[in-house]
Amino acid sequence: MACALRANAEQIEAVSGRTAPCLRLAGGISRSALFAGIASDVFGRPVEVARGVEASALGAAICAG
Repeated sequence: MACALRANAEQIEAVSGRTAPCLRLAGGISRSALFAGIASDVFGRPVEVARGVEASALGAAICAG
């Protein structure tokens, strides 16, 4: 899942021409500290975890992709 997120995020960054300095996680998967650590390693960036578990539409689309 972390590799799929990275691939989709790279596509978004390529189209937008912008790179986020950190990864922000929301939704149910953000409850896992292990996944946050794995995602940080895969992205090579720090991870911020949302306080709430509600997911944004873009985040849901990235996961679905």
